[in-house]
Amino acid sequence: ETERKVRGGRRDRKRNKPRMLGDIAIEVAPDGSTVREVGVSALLDPRRNSICPLERRIEWTHMNSIDIDESGRILFSCRNISLVGIISADGELEWTFAMPEISHQHNASWLPNGNVQIFDNGMHRHAMSRSSILEVNPESSEVEWRYVARPENQFFSGHISGAERQPNGNVLICEGTSGRLFEVARSGEVVWEWITPFTNTLGENVIPWIFRAHRYGPDHPAVAGRELAPISALNRLHGLG
Repeated sequence: ETERKVRGGRRDRKRNKPRMLGDIAIEVAPDGSTVREVGVSALLDPRRNSICPLERRIEWTHMNSIDIDESGRILFSCRNISLVGIISADGELEWTFAMPEISHQHNASWLPNGNVQIFDNGMHRHAMSRSSILEVNPESSEVEWRYVARPENQFFSGHISGAERQPNGNVLICEGTSGRLFEVARSGEVVWEWITPFTNTLGENVIPWIFRAHRYGPDHPAVAGRELAPISALNRLHGLG
């Protein structure tokens, strides 16, 4: 019944099997028991929150990130409908942010100041495709900070990707489809950059994709007291032992 109400999307001649998919957010305790379950799709409007006309009608929302704050509010991102939203601790949809401000976005995350950071992929947007990083105030829906490259199309990743706010206020950006990681200051200056030498193949295409990236300090338990030798990884990549 809901599938028939959902608007948009590219219809195939053959009926989709299985039927159109939706999304559910589930919180579990360390022992594996379910604490709460929220039907994200059930909170949205199948007519107003329509699928991008260039996407197939296999799934409605395609939720690609989820985050939770100290009060229990759930922040989620739905790529197919270009929408970021907040669900209250009581399970109510209390805020949404959508087109034309964002398009096929990823990695919506809470910031320490209560704002929301979004990697806006910019795929299928209403102008030239380009990506950007947004800091949005959910109280006012105002964009308080934005990073866009100059020229704009020098920073673009149509899918995957993410951004992580650093303790000093900089933002670590994962330009996923090009395998590029870089860090920008609040002024927009690029202060660090790395391009992966690691690739894979997909058919005849060489892909350097990186889904997400995080920066860890030298005191992190995973690396503290350990010797890191990145050159050995490159040697293994090229079969040099």
